[in-house]
Amino acid sequence: MPTLRTLRTSLALSAPLWLFAPRAAVAQFQTLDTHDMRLVYTSSLQSYLVPQVARSFENSLQFHRRLFNWTPPGKINLLMHDLWHYGNAGASPLPENHITVGIEPYDHDYESAPAQERMISSLNHEMAHIVTVDKASSSDRLFRSIFFGKVTPNAEAPLSMLYGYLTTPRWYAPRWYLEGIAVYLETWMNGGVGRAIGPYDEMVFRTMVRDSGRIYDVVGLESEGTTIDFQVGTNSYLYGTRFISYLGLRYGNDSLLAWVNRTEGSRRYFSAQFQKVYGRSLEAEWSRWIDWERHWQQTNLAAIRRHPTTTSRPLTERALGSVSRAYYDPASRNVYVAIRYPGQVAHIAAIDLRSGGFTNVREVLGAAGLSVTSMAFDAGSRTLFYTTDNPDWRHLVKLDLTTGHSEELIHNARVGDLAFNPADKSLWGVRHDNGFSTLVRIAPPYHEWHQVRTLPYGRDIFDIDVSPDGTMLIGSMSEISGAQRLVKMDMADLLQNDFTPQTLYEFGDWSPSNFVFSPDGKQLFGSSYYSGVSNIFRYDFQSKDMEALSNAETGFFKPVPIPGDSVLVFEYSRRGFVPSLIRNAVPDSVSAIHFLGNEIAATRTDVQSWMIPNASHINIDSLTVSTGPYHALSNIKLDNIYPIVEGYQDASGTLEPAFGLRMNLSDRVGATGLDMTASYAPSTHLASYERLHLRANFRYWHWTVSAALNRADFYDLLGPTRESRRGYSLGLQYRGLLVQDPPRSLEYTFQVTGYGGLTTLPEYQGVVAPFDKLV
Repeated sequence: MPTLRTLRTSLALSAPLWLFAPRAAVAQFQTLDTHDMRLVYTSSLQSYLVPQVARSFENSLQFHRRLFNWTPPGKINLLMHDLWHYGNAGASPLPENHITVGIEPYDHDYESAPAQERMISSLNHEMAHIVTVDKASSSDRLFRSIFFGKVTPNAEAPLSMLYGYLTTPRWYAPRWYLEGIAVYLETWMNGGVGRAIGPYDEMVFRTMVRDSGRIYDVVGLESEGTTIDFQVGTNSYLYGTRFISYLGLRYGNDSLLAWVNRTEGSRRYFSAQFQKVYGRSLEAEWSRWIDWERHWQQTNLAAIRRHPTTTSRPLTERALGSVSRAYYDPASRNVYVAIRYPGQVAHIAAIDLRSGGFTNVREVLGAAGLSVTSMAFDAGSRTLFYTTDNPDWRHLVKLDLTTGHSEELIHNARVGDLAFNPADKSLWGVRHDNGFSTLVRIAPPYHEWHQVRTLPYGRDIFDIDVSPDGTMLIGSMSEISGAQRLVKMDMADLLQNDFTPQTLYEFGDWSPSNFVFSPDGKQLFGSSYYSGVSNIFRYDFQSKDMEALSNAETGFFKPVPIPGDSVLVFEYSRRGFVPSLIRNAVPDSVSAIHFLGNEIAATRTDVQSWMIPNASHINIDSLTVSTGPYHALSNIKLDNIYPIVEGYQDASGTLEPAFGLRMNLSDRVGATGLDMTASYAPSTHLASYERLHLRANFRYWHWTVSAALNRADFYDLLGPTRESRRGYSLGLQYRGLLVQDPPRSLEYTFQVTGYGGLTTLPEYQGVVAPFDKLV
């Protein structure tokens, strides 16, 4: 069985298999099959999660059976892996229903995607994708039977785009539509925990309204909204969730489900079905939603302004896009922060507190979305520690700010949430591996990490910091139930393997974010959506009081205590985060806002019945059909067969059309595949041995074997360049990666091909080539 590095390389080099990162560990893939699911997991070390994943799948499937009156046409393939730093998932209906789940802990930054236990949330979301794009009407089923399956569009056979639409029409919709309904259903299946009741989403649209910013229309979202906005990766979730939620509130869930449910008599195209259900165009209703959204957020802004709002003083003239945790350097009076803005490579910047000017210090390769990178700062030696390859297995790097020299310390460290201990110069962080969070210590010279404590599955520690005297470590801790709290641990106990977190403050469902020590170590500063708006909070160790320091209109994040009576914060704006100063003083009062999701729950009470029961009642042993190792070759099956048309040029240069079939086969995780095309040109101008055209490609991980007879090509019908040629060929190819460290990559290809029976054509000087064989 191939290594996980082989897996990543193979998948990175083929279009459907982009999900995986290079890894060194050898893994024998395993499977567990039920009647409706084929679960493939990439390491036996993940077996502890198999019951949880299988129960979550079956629990979600039972809900969708009831809500959509849907039965899967076959087993849903579920691939479980540990190849990212943060948990994520994806789904596709082509060529079969397929879900990919990363088992790592979720990213807590800005609490942009609140969720309960991650396997439950991931499968609720992805199963919503599957049912809304796979459910078929009788006409869809007819075309699926004609083509022997659902058709995946392929550039070699452009007609496959039409066949794909005929077999799976709802897959051909914008991402905001797909993500919007999945988030909406996931939130209510989770009992109201999700982006449909998300404070981040409320903040985004509240800020647009306050700043008279543009809320994208349907066309603008799919063009400008996916290119220049600093939230390009999340706009589909933001807009889709908001628009779907608005429809649910205004018109009810029956109409909403009638739009997204593929039933007999429903229209194929999503916008045509919208017109049928709501009696107006999607564009017209989208404009109505924008007007409604502006009114809703004006009401929220008025609620916030019932009490005096916090005045902030921006340090820079423009927003910075996404930002990391920041550090104040008393020697230079600079603030160091990593920045990620559209059209620019992410980089670490130095912001001068006096002038507001900033200097680019170092590029950050492989930046994460909203959090950019994880950073820690040693003020004594003026050394910045940060991570690269952040979406994947994070490399640890140090940067000497005096000399500008940087050095990679640990490759594939998998460590984030960095914090520096000034007392012994050690570096602390949180390592994600195999679905667990592990608190680790990295001692000078920082070339290896040491385990302090691995938390049980479902518990996560993040946003850690070390006190200036090195005696305490604080952090945010989330439980499998979703409860969030700010905790403290004594460093001496940690070094003696005594991990006993002491709760400083319970934050309920909202995360305590980026709490850090004051320079004297007597207080903590952080942020939380405790009132629905992200405000700055201050905790005093002596009085044990947690007090709000702001009443923000948009949101304040990532505070940095600096000398004097001010606190540096990052204020959310529609173009990104703006470094600003606010007073280190308690305001008169903090205002609360209304959530759209809460209004839905109160008005459209049927969503309250969508909460799924605990999956513990599901007996996965009784549902299990088989278990064992996964072998790609033994899992190959037919995906589809469909008609093709190609062009063929004979020796005289005459172009003739050829008609035939293409057949595609693949295994269940897409690492192995076989495609074959056969066409026939009926023209009497061709010799009988030139009328048949065959081509086949077999792919197995890195390897491809290809063969052809009288190769024909669809694009010969359209363009001046001709690919078709009389003769036969047999080739072998191997593709690999020398570097896979986004955004840098370097691949190589080894290929040998033999040709025979070739048509001899004139070369550059019009001289006929004397040979018809070639290697």
